[in-house]
Amino acid sequence: MRFVFALALGLALAACGPTPAPTPPPVVATQQDSPAIAAVRAVFAAYLNPTPSPLGPSADWTGFRSKELAALYAALPARQMSSEEPILDFDPVIGGQDWELAELAYAETKGADPNKTTVTATFKNFGEPRAIALDLVQQDGAWKVDNVRSVGADAYDVRAIFTAAGVR
Repeated sequence: MRFVFALALGLALAACGPTPAPTPPPVVATQQDSPAIAAVRAVFAAYLNPTPSPLGPSADWTGFRSKELAALYAALPARQMSSEEPILDFDPVIGGQDWELAELAYAETKGADPNKTTVTATFKNFGEPRAIALDLVQQDGAWKVDNVRSVGADAYDVRAIFTAAGVR
C-alpha cells in the first residue's frame, strides 16, 4: 500500500510540471593536471605536510630545485658568512618565515620554449593573500624550480636577490 501511495504521489508531482535537473558543472580541460602544476603541487605538499623539528615545522623543497638554483642555494651559506646583512631571511615559496596555508590554487603560463614554464600559486598565508610565481625548467625528464618570484607590491625575485648579493 505504501508503494502505491508513493508511486501515486510521485506521478502527481511529475504531472505538475517538469523539475529542472541540476545543471552539471561544465567539462573543462584544466591545467591542474599538467606535469608542471603537479611539480608545484609537490613543492607545496612539503608545506602542507611539514617535517617536525625542534625549531618548528620544516618544509624541504631542495629536491625540486633546478641544478642551477640548487647551486646558488649551496653557495648561499658561504656568501652569507661574509655578509653583514641577511641575504635571504625568508622562505620565498611562501613569502614569509612561518606558514598556515589555505585556498591553494595553481595556474600555468606557458611561453615559447617548451622546456620552460611558469606556475603561479595563489593562496592565503595566515589569511593574507599571496601570489608566488615559480619558473620551471625541464631537467632530467622532470620539471624543476629554476626561480621563485612574488607577484604584487612587495615583489621579489630569488635569482635577483642572489645576484645582488654576489651569490654565484
